[in-house]
Amino acid sequence: MFRTIINKPLYLFTVYLIIHLLIRLFFPDSIQVDDREQIFYAQQLHFGYLMPQPPLYSWLSWLFFQFLGPNIISLSVLKYSLILLTFIYITKISNYLFRDKELIVFSSYSFLLMPSFFWHMHQGFTHTILLGVGIVITIFYLLELNTHINLKSYFGLGVGLSIGFLSKYSFLIFFLIILLTIFFSKDYRSILFNKKIFISALVLFLATFPHYLWLSDNFHDIFLQANERLKVEKSIEFNIKHVILTLESFLGFISPLVLFLVPIFIKNFKNLIKQPEPNLVLFRNFYIVVLISLILFFIFFDIPHIKVRWLHPLMMIFPFWFFLEFKKKSFYSETFKKIFIGIVLILSLTVILVRLIQNTIGPELGFYGRLNIPITKTLEKIPKNNLESRVITTTNYDIFAHAVSIFQDNQITFNEKIFNKSIKNSLSVGCIKIEDTPFTHNDFYDFKRIETYVAERKYEIFYAKSDMKSCSN
Repeated sequence: MFRTIINKPLYLFTVYLIIHLLIRLFFPDSIQVDDREQIFYAQQLHFGYLMPQPPLYSWLSWLFFQFLGPNIISLSVLKYSLILLTFIYITKISNYLFRDKELIVFSSYSFLLMPSFFWHMHQGFTHTILLGVGIVITIFYLLELNTHINLKSYFGLGVGLSIGFLSKYSFLIFFLIILLTIFFSKDYRSILFNKKIFISALVLFLATFPHYLWLSDNFHDIFLQANERLKVEKSIEFNIKHVILTLESFLGFISPLVLFLVPIFIKNFKNLIKQPEPNLVLFRNFYIVVLISLILFFIFFDIPHIKVRWLHPLMMIFPFWFFLEFKKKSFYSETFKKIFIGIVLILSLTVILVRLIQNTIGPELGFYGRLNIPITKTLEKIPKNNLESRVITTTNYDIFAHAVSIFQDNQITFNEKIFNKSIKNSLSVGCIKIEDTPFTHNDFYDFKRIETYVAERKYEIFYAKSDMKSCSN
């Protein structure tokens, strides 16, 4: 039975993700940075938000908020639903590319040997997860179109492209590279020149036009925020140091998977397929275009450091390419398979254990991080009679995000913005001000402090209430 489960990756992926979801729901002491961003922006639907990301993840967050409320449950269920969708399409692509069950297993489980998938997605990814969904859906329907031209697959291609363009602006990199790749792959080129491509273009236009029209009016602000992270500058000379750092990031994206791939590559390099099938040509050309693009980029531009998590548009489909290049069953011994599966299981169990420790006894062991900040527990200590029918006001971003999640019967004001607007102002008998530092104000009285210890670390908040009908920050 165990062998059967192992040979059906989606079964294991589903169980794996359910465990991670439960860990997040049972230990909700602190809402993470990316989730706080969603609580702030996704209170209302807009064509765009003043952050360097497209709005689709926030739209989905808003939708989940309508059913489950603006809390960690909504955000976690959304995140792991999208991760599961990603793995569903990863297994669909693997099944499409490979007939051999072992190669399906290798290519599917490879993603659990890349840090973006076995670790980072659990710690903070939001928009990047949605970007991955867009990439795998796009690739799957491209593969289908190469076999059978039909309206359904062109529609699916349009959906995948729309998700990508509305998830992260970096999807444009993937789009341009895959477009060039298709153009230079003769078996795929006909996809672009078939009149049914109009379906994909129409879906893409209808889905993305409102946001990109909004972006044209707000491009300057979004560009400044994005480039503040990237720090891209025009180059006057070829900087080998930055090239090396970039190569390290590429290796970091596929580590420790690369440790399994290198021996296969070295041992069988001379046996590369001389007359590749169309699917291999597609993936091979993709990485040829990537290589040429990187060379040109470093000639004309300079970027101090490329983070591993930025490489999804370029590296997410890498396992498919590798196992297409080395798809002969004779390349993989039974020993290799056992070691590969064993490491996948050990690493997956280790990540689960580390996350449990991180959320439980981690601080006692000296590992204290953002997840251990007991904001939720501390806010819940405020006596309910102090909160009843009062507007909560704060200038602290962390307190605001948690307060919106916890106190859904109160209006909350933050930076002159009102949240939980469905609670009528007429019910207010005053306000309660909550901060993480001491404050004084003549309009407030009954000053209180609440503290919570996690190991030797102390987290404290200060609150005071006022009978004023309207209280400013």
